[in-house]
Amino acid sequence: IELPVRDVAEAPEAPDGEDNASEISTSSIHSGPQLKVAILNFMGRDMTTAYLENYIGYAGKIKNVRWNIMPSDTHAALGKPVAHVEDYVNYIQKVPGKENTTLTIHGLTTDVAIMNAEVIGKSVVDQEYLIKVIAWIEDINKEAWFGAEFDIALPSKR
Repeated sequence: IELPVRDVAEAPEAPDGEDNASEISTSSIHSGPQLKVAILNFMGRDMTTAYLENYIGYAGKIKNVRWNIMPSDTHAALGKPVAHVEDYVNYIQKVPGKENTTLTIHGLTTDVAIMNAEVIGKSVVDQEYLIKVIAWIEDINKEAWFGAEFDIALPSKR
């Protein structure tokens, strides 16, 4: 199947938000030489959840998920200030060897989602076998744009 490619001139302009720190204008995100399919923030959460559901199977259970996207200081450095989040956590930095990884791009500016995940902890609580997993998404240039921490219950083989 070959999908039609729209000319940039055919794409309607996105309306600008009010000029304040809590809204971002997305009118210029596809102004480059190639059109891209936007990947929205919550889609990163949904993609990593589906990725891990495939890993844990029908008997496993996702107990909790915490996720984030690009931090406010990176937004500001790119000229798109947003409200500062005091308790922002970069979950990817919990993975050994990824302590310096930052979320440097936004899902709206990429069209590739390469899934990554690593188990960073195991425990048994009330006879329930739990793992803590960090999952993140990178674009084709290996720039991270989404990070999440999952608490997952797995069935026992005992």
